[in-house]
Amino acid sequence: MAIVFHYLVNSAFRAFTGVLLVVSLLFSSSSIAATVSGGSDGITVLQLPESYSSVQLNSDDGTQLNSENGIFETAEGFDDGYYTYKILSEVAVKPSSRMNAQTLNNGRDANVKPASTYMKVIESKRFLIQDGQVVNPDLAEEY
Repeated sequence: MAIVFHYLVNSAFRAFTGVLLVVSLLFSSSSIAATVSGGSDGITVLQLPESYSSVQLNSDDGTQLNSENGIFETAEGFDDGYYTYKILSEVAVKPSSRMNAQTLNNGRDANVKPASTYMKVIESKRFLIQDGQVVNPDLAEEY
């Protein structure tokens, strides 16, 4: 009896760990994080997800730059210090069911639908430029 119980417990444990492995692989492969490289001459955010709209770069001194391709360059270059990039995606907002047809139409052709959107942060990371080079680019921020 003890052998059968031991066998059942081991089988259940192996099945459970197999399910955990599959779930972790699914989640890890679907969210491949972007990487950042470069330095004072320019910063590049690589491995951008398909659904991104733009990338925003912020410095600790308040400078904010936007890019559609993840490449950032300035005539002055980038000073040593901390920077944060944000990968943004444009998300459609569905109209409220309480809005009437006249509000939605707003004088346009009857077949035109409103296109309200907002920008959602997909990923955000903080990194350091030190001695003109990007270092520790994997300091993730929570959102």
